[in-house]
Amino acid sequence: MVSSFDLGEYHFSPETIIRESDFRPPRLPDMEGKVKLIEQESYQKAKSAEWEDIGAEGPELHNQWLRMMGLREVSYEELFITHCANHANVIEPTYFIIEENEPVPYSIDKTSHICSACLEFFNIIGTRFRKKMVVPCPGAVLFAGMAANRYYEVLRP
Repeated sequence: MVSSFDLGEYHFSPETIIRESDFRPPRLPDMEGKVKLIEQESYQKAKSAEWEDIGAEGPELHNQWLRMMGLREVSYEELFITHCANHANVIEPTYFIIEENEPVPYSIDKTSHICSACLEFFNIIGTRFRKKMVVPCPGAVLFAGMAANRYYEVLRP
């Protein structure tokens, strides 16, 4: 169940709390850094074969996606590296801050370059971290009304 109000009166306790933040990342990876993230053994073990089968969708769909996102300076293959690296950074962070002696991984690019942020928002990946800083993907902006290019604090109480 997803709610914007406290469900305590219904005897539900939250598994995850998501709230807007004014967080700004101290550093972001370049393409070489993104490739290093997806080369990590932890990501290679965690990814599914279906996730990396980008050819199954066909180039027409990829080109349509790039146009819709206003991305003219990047190929879909380059964009997909960012998609993968963003998830890899939550599985085994290279880009993180420290709070309360714990790593807090964060998204490594802006909304138009992020895919499947729900994996981080709903702790499908990154469950070992008490806190993550997540930028919503285009779907979360379009369908959930989240703010583009804004970090959200994702807490596991």
